[in-house]
Amino acid sequence: MLSDDLENKKQVEEYFEKHNVPILFERMMSSLLYYRPENPKAFLIEQLKLYEQFKELRPPILVFNRDDIAALFKTLDVTRKGYISFEQYEQALKNLGATNASMTPKGFKENMITLETFLDEA
Repeated sequence: MLSDDLENKKQVEEYFEKHNVPILFERMMSSLLYYRPENPKAFLIEQLKLYEQFKELRPPILVFNRDDIAALFKTLDVTRKGYISFEQYEQALKNLGATNASMTPKGFKENMITLETFLDEA
């Protein structure tokens, strides 16, 4: 029974990875947090339509502008100290699809990535 559970978990993880489900959900949540629409369901439907239109394009077109990226930073900086950890930085870049960003950005050694650095790298 335990091996069946492990196999099912592995299949779910493979499915999610193959179809980029975590990235899609993270982008949708980021958009909701930034725009805070009156009707979240209708907003998400429109976002999915946008993603559908662009899914065949390579490289993928991202719908994030500088303001969106700043809003994401602010959601990560929950203590409002003006910086995020490198771990948060790294995960946020993955969520944004920023593949050319530095893995040793300014503030890396101190584990304090500022908004300015985040915007420059993303």
